[in-house]
Amino acid sequence: MDDPPAKRQRHGAPELEVVVLNQAARIAPALQKRLGSAWRVRTLSLEEVLAEAACSAAVAVVSPPLPRVNDLLPKMPGLRLLQSMSAGIEYIDLDACPRSVTVCNTSTMDHAIAEHVIGSMLMFQARIAEEDRGFRSAIRAEQSFVPPFRFAGCSLGPAPFHGELGGKTMGILGFGRIGNEIAKRARAFNMRVLAVAQRPRDAMPDVLDWYGTVEELKAMVKQCDFVVVCCSLNDATKNMVSADVLACMREDSVLINVARGPVVDEDALFDVLQLKKIRGAILDVWWKYPSKEEPVVLPSKHPYHELDNVIMTPHSSGWTSEQEERKVEQVAYNIGQVSQDQPGFRFVCKQ
Repeated sequence: MDDPPAKRQRHGAPELEVVVLNQAARIAPALQKRLGSAWRVRTLSLEEVLAEAACSAAVAVVSPPLPRVNDLLPKMPGLRLLQSMSAGIEYIDLDACPRSVTVCNTSTMDHAIAEHVIGSMLMFQARIAEEDRGFRSAIRAEQSFVPPFRFAGCSLGPAPFHGELGGKTMGILGFGRIGNEIAKRARAFNMRVLAVAQRPRDAMPDVLDWYGTVEELKAMVKQCDFVVVCCSLNDATKNMVSADVLACMREDSVLINVARGPVVDEDALFDVLQLKKIRGAILDVWWKYPSKEEPVVLPSKHPYHELDNVIMTPHSSGWTSEQEERKVEQVAYNIGQVSQDQPGFRFVCKQ
């Protein structure tokens, strides 16, 4: 049974307030239902909070993109928990948060993103989408379909073979919860799995065949059929997958980015894909996103959408109904901890 999200409200005790801002508002009804009468959940915009003289909320639930999120702090003198709905917290200045405020994120998309990575790799190896389109086109043109092994009397030679995942090597940049889930699934396909991290653990995880530091990134990618980027974005990781790193990748290798766009050098990646210096890329995260000020925007300054060796998705790898349920559970649990004498917050980024 799940831990109760909050203490029962004492008779006569004032209800505590949660402010849910901007895009985080979609979970407000579910949060209110889960937290019960001890908490009042308000949905506000960042601008509305900033316009108030003071906000009495003990908790603020936020979600990117949210510029000026740290401007909330002076308006919320009683704030105890700044809860991010996302795993990425690059939009929050942790150093500017007072010691009285705990900052937490969530970890709900690990399974969904890992499944997306494996599914996209299968698309590359088995060429399922291309085979489907070719087969449909032949039928529409009223042509006889020809299986790849052909048939007796066929004048065509055998079709090109497609590949398997088994026996291939995957390299993972950033071995956190998402990287671990990806590795577990890759091992189920009998893949060899390598990983590098900024702060590797003392013992090598069971799901890995090799574990190193980011200083060994170039050495790792030279061995890989697939390189998966799933680290956080910060000053140290921006453009970490540089032109030099991409130059170390094999011509038959595929880059997968489910982290943040700027972890990969935007110009260098387009160049190696356009020149077919690597086999391809699977991109779910981008360098530009729409905003209120700029609602119509392309994901990159380069026409990645014109390349035939790229699988593109609109930052949707983790967007499942199951992860949304886990998100509400995690956020509600942390909110409930605010009313405890000794809070036991989960997924703490700063305390």
